[in-house]
Amino acid sequence: MKLIIILICLAVERFLAFGPKIRCFKCVEPYMNLGKVWMEKLPVWFGFAAVVWLIPFVIVVGLLEWILGCFWYGILGLLFSLAILFYCLGPKELFQTVKSYQKALKSKDEDKAREVANELMEECPHDAAAVPGAVSTEILVGANQRIFTVLFWFMVGGAAAAVFYRMLCQLKPLAKQAKAEKSGDFYKYAPCVAVAFDWIPARITAFFYSLLGYFTASFPIWRKLVLSGFDKSKMILRDCGLQSLSIDPKSSDPVDPKVVGQSLDLVDRTLIVYLVIVAVLVLVLHLA
Repeated sequence: MKLIIILICLAVERFLAFGPKIRCFKCVEPYMNLGKVWMEKLPVWFGFAAVVWLIPFVIVVGLLEWILGCFWYGILGLLFSLAILFYCLGPKELFQTVKSYQKALKSKDEDKAREVANELMEECPHDAAAVPGAVSTEILVGANQRIFTVLFWFMVGGAAAAVFYRMLCQLKPLAKQAKAEKSGDFYKYAPCVAVAFDWIPARITAFFYSLLGYFTASFPIWRKLVLSGFDKSKMILRDCGLQSLSIDPKSSDPVDPKVVGQSLDLVDRTLIVYLVIVAVLVLVLHLA
């Protein structure tokens, strides 16, 4: 069942672009504000209050997935899990946005290319020559956070785990805002927990980047960083991904715009490997 859900979600995410139009997380802030009123006065949480406040919501999702799976031969549970997984991907669109960027580059429309690049990443370089390299890095790093980590936790813990990860990611801007306003420790460690959830999937994805690219040059980087701290997840994805494309991640030279397409192709190949592994695991568990 999980394989069917993943295949449908990835097909829609990969080839259609309506995902960001229906993904809305505006309810997160009011929900967290309610928890802040109730829990902020309890110092026992030591800055993990926002994370703890997510647990009841996650439990409800898990219970709904289990209860709906008991009716109509599990079809209701399948549809519920399908909706949750699709909602947790992204939330910003990756594939079609990159295609729009490539189209703008091909037509030599620099203004449009920069506009699309700004949609893709939080900070776009001012130097036009540096934009393709930044876009390539965003593809390699962002694919893990938008797709691969969500798939990993969905396979491990179902819809509840996928929701928990996506909600943790949505707390990052709230934590940043609270820190700037010095409004307490409610969100203090929420970003750290989100980064911790990235740790294992980032290293799996980086390994596949190495395996599917220039392995002899990329694998030593992976081996060096595989046991590094939580804060190195973006680095291992970037360095292994770029080195797999025969690009020195430490070089300051402008990246050829063609690398953008190569980065997207590497993500596609990695996605195929993920699907194959999921299919094998489903088959093995079914036969066991």
